Amino acid sequence: MQQEFKLTRRVFKPMLCGVLLAIALPAFAADGCNFLSGFSVWMGLWQTEGGKQAERWQRVSPVTLEGAMYGVNAKGQSGEQESMRILAMGGEIFYLAKVRHNPLPVAFMLTECKANRWVFTNTGHDFPKQISYTFNGTEALDVRVSGLDGKGFSLTFSKAQ
Repeated sequence: MQQEFKLTRRVFKPMLCGVLLAIALPAFAADGCNFLSGFSVWMGLWQTEGGKQAERWQRVSPVTLEGAMYGVNAKGQSGEQESMRILAMGGEIFYLAKVRHNPLPVAFMLTECKANRWVFTNTGHDFPKQISYTFNGTEALDVRVSGLDGKGFSLTFSKAQ
């Protein structure tokens, strides 16, 4: 009897997980955030007009993207200003930003994911509290970095050839 219960439990658990996954996946796919597949438009090199700043994104695993922001200083030298990572973990999607003046990366959770718009929020961080990316469908990626009061700055990147 106990052996039969163990066998039933061993078969039932994976089957239940499979059924739940089959139910949940269409919901993820509908909002464009299906295990980061909605982020495919981010891949590649993006530059601001005049080339003063650039972001490069690449997929490093099915659930992880890596990015870096580069800037040109007053002397015309280019260097990495920030490294970023988008990852799916624990059923959520996070944006991790690491800048030189912070000893540790800062995590922002995806709070909005609609057609070509992604908003990441961390209300506990001093600034920014939100980072949003909007792909306007014409090879431009608009990035808004702001506090919850809306104050901040925006960058528009165009796909580099």
